[in-house]
This record gives sequence, C-alpha cells and structure tokens, in this order.
Amino acid sequence: MIDIEKLTGRIVELAKASGLRVKAGWITQEDAFPIVTVYALAQRPERILAGGAAIYRFTYQIDVWHHSMLECDRAAKNIVNAFIDAYKAENWFSLNFIISDFQEEGVFRKIIRVEFGAVG
Repeated sequence: MIDIEKLTGRIVELAKASGLRVKAGWITQEDAFPIVTVYALAQRPERILAGGAAIYRFTYQIDVWHHSMLECDRAAKNIVNAFIDAYKAENWFSLNFIISDFQEEGVFRKIIRVEFGAVG
C-alpha cells in the first residue's frame, strides 16, 4: 500500500525545485504571485500483483503562476527536471508530462500534468 499523504508531500517537495512558494490546493484570491500550486487529480490501483502488492497510477497537476513568462518557464523546467530525477530514484515508472500555457488576468500560468506509476 502506498501512503498517499507521504507521496503528496514528496510531490510538493519536488515542486519546490521551482524556487517559488509552493502550496497544496487551489489558488485563492488571497494568494500572491509568484506561486506554485499542487493538486492530486487521481490515484488508482491498476493491478494486484502476487504477494498482495498493487500497481498504482497517479496523476498530479502542478500550476506555476508568475508575472514573468520567462520565469514561469524556468520554474516549470526546474520542476520537470526534479520529477525526472525523482523518477529514477523512487522507482516510479511510465512518467508522462502534459504541459500547457495560459495567460490569465496579467499573470502567466503553466500547467504541468504529471502521471506516473508505482508499486506498493
């Protein structure tokens, strides 16, 4: 069994590679930019293995919010690189990223949707 709280804490730690303030949860009107927000979108078992372990699939969304497009891109690149390094160290598998850009009310937003598998 995988400890979801521990895993989400690890995801928040990886998002700190951005060099920006990181918060788990949705952005609010009280939040100041720049900021990185982290949301757990899905955690689901895919298969039960011999011995009772299971293969799990995880999806997280990490949003980088910044007034500067270049700084937003830099922070996102640092987060992606941190995930690639963790992927190797944590024995995760099938690491995939979907990255989108938005501009909203004077702030740039880069959405990083990260999906990976783990055995637990």
